Amino acid sequence: MVAIVPVVLYHAGVPFLPGGFIGVDVFFVISGFLITGILHREITQERFSLVGFYERRARRILPALAAVMFASVIAGLVMLSPTRLVDLSQSAIATAAFVSNVWFWITTADYFSLEAEFQPLLHTWSLAVEEQFYILFPLLLWLLARWPRRVTLWAVATLTGLSFALAILGVAREPSASFFLAPTRGWELGLGALLALGIGPTLTARWLRELVAFAGLAAILVAAMVYDASTPFPGAAALLPCLGAAALISAGAQGRSLASRLLSFKPIAFVGLISYSLYLWHWPILAYLRVYLDDRALPPALAAAAVVAAFAAAVLSWAYVERPFRRRPPRGFGRAAIFALSGTGTSAAVVIAAGIWLSDGLPLRFPADVMLAYAGTDDASPDRERCFDVWPESGLCRIGAATESEGPADFLLWGDSHAVTMLSGVADAARRTGRTGLFAGYQACPPVLGVRRVDQGPRHDCSGFNAAVLAELRGRRDVPLVILAARWALTAEGHRAPNEDGKPALLAWAGRPDPGPYHPERNFAIFKQAIAETVAAIRSTGRRVIILGNVPEIGWDVPSQLGNHLLWGHALPNAPTLASASRRQSRADSVLAGLADPPDVHFLSLAGLLCDPACRTSLEGRPLYLDDDHLSSYGSVRIIGSLFREKVWR
Repeated sequence: MVAIVPVVLYHAGVPFLPGGFIGVDVFFVISGFLITGILHREITQERFSLVGFYERRARRILPALAAVMFASVIAGLVMLSPTRLVDLSQSAIATAAFVSNVWFWITTADYFSLEAEFQPLLHTWSLAVEEQFYILFPLLLWLLARWPRRVTLWAVATLTGLSFALAILGVAREPSASFFLAPTRGWELGLGALLALGIGPTLTARWLRELVAFAGLAAILVAAMVYDASTPFPGAAALLPCLGAAALISAGAQGRSLASRLLSFKPIAFVGLISYSLYLWHWPILAYLRVYLDDRALPPALAAAAVVAAFAAAVLSWAYVERPFRRRPPRGFGRAAIFALSGTGTSAAVVIAAGIWLSDGLPLRFPADVMLAYAGTDDASPDRERCFDVWPESGLCRIGAATESEGPADFLLWGDSHAVTMLSGVADAARRTGRTGLFAGYQACPPVLGVRRVDQGPRHDCSGFNAAVLAELRGRRDVPLVILAARWALTAEGHRAPNEDGKPALLAWAGRPDPGPYHPERNFAIFKQAIAETVAAIRSTGRRVIILGNVPEIGWDVPSQLGNHLLWGHALPNAPTLASASRRQSRADSVLAGLADPPDVHFLSLAGLLCDPACRTSLEGRPLYLDDDHLSSYGSVRIIGSLFREKVWR
């Protein structure tokens, strides 16, 4: 109850539980306590069987999980775009192999990101962590049983402590890996295991049990109400809910208390009984509702209806899936049948998912116009893979005409991910006018010298990349023109566009300490100085400079919304107007325009090309954007390519 309810309400968007995700941590502690207790008794009584342990896990985990996986895939065939359906099929395979936490770490990166809300199997990451823990932990306990009990306690305590230390280190350096992966979550299960092995205070006095139980429940509630997506997790912050769970367990294991009586109240106990099925079903229901609306924020009435539907599905799943498979002969399934059925069900899910993956998400499910809209998601520059995140010492890629030769280049396009989405348009215009260029681009790295992006972590060497590009220019005699392109509004202001997910873009000078919390005026001051110094450095090499202005940020996923509009008749959200786009980028534009010094430096605003007065998101049924702020390859050719052909390379 205390584990599942906060998670469900948090995922449904209940505002007073912004930290409800800590329910998973509470569950890990409870799981460690319950399963270690069973293992310890079996081992000490010399009736432990590894096969028997995995049989119990199979009975408990696999039938309901298989049902949810199949239901999610069926719903995906109806509701998901090809790209999202491929993502679902890949996550289903990872789920079947109990490595979905690794898969989501690699592909989703951030559990709290906008895109994560649309992943129907995202919640299976916690099952993967638990099963990975229980691959080795039973063997460890069995091997340690031949030694004195204190050796077992010290070994488990040491491993738990190491995992906790790794979690603290990981939150600071690799927050996404720390959130998803078992080595940084194992301490939570280990804490429950230590309780089961007898580490904990003796609470013989009734008043003391009441106090400890109340403190534990309060700790869990405080964490659920105070924490949010910005809380570094699961480092030191996870101690509060985990110790709260440990306190509740310790008090409850040593006698009755008001808290234990409350939690044993029949309706509450029943929620605990169906908690596994509730956890499995609630997230796909909420995720598909978000997919249908194409909106992360669910209206309260729909969120409440989804929670009710999840409870109904959980009751049915518990009654008709969980319970039948837990029964043993003569009324239930034997061990061989359980393993056979589990293997067959898992294999079938993998085969179906693999077929969807290999067929590129079955695009022929949709009418041609819907498919054209959804395809915008994948309409990135064909040169992106070979050109982006390539350092100059590896050889900058050539674009435009004569890409196979080693002759002189006429220009360099330099920038961040916005620059790489302009690559198609610039390259197309260059080919048509017989020009050859180079591209230098690095993720989340505006082309400004001496600046780093603190929010990208210590391994993100933006300043090093830009210094290498300038050194490349200084070492060449060709490339008379440098084109700078970036998401200038984000760089200058730090904060993201309205309705956009993600952390602020925190700038700092390279080689200096982190400046502390984000502040827009500090970001703007750094941007203003750095871009001026960058343009001056380029001009000192004798080259001309063109600065491309900001692409208007739409604030919603264009291909997805356009496809849903055509498929389900949803009204498209309002797009920004020229006035609102200009307000968003006004300070950045004023700085960039102030650097213009014809004929050597030109600033070309893009807002007027895309907004008149409302910003266009599609042309001839094709998205101009591949998400909410990056141009699609089609949009790049139509907008940027036309600009260069008509105004730059006439």
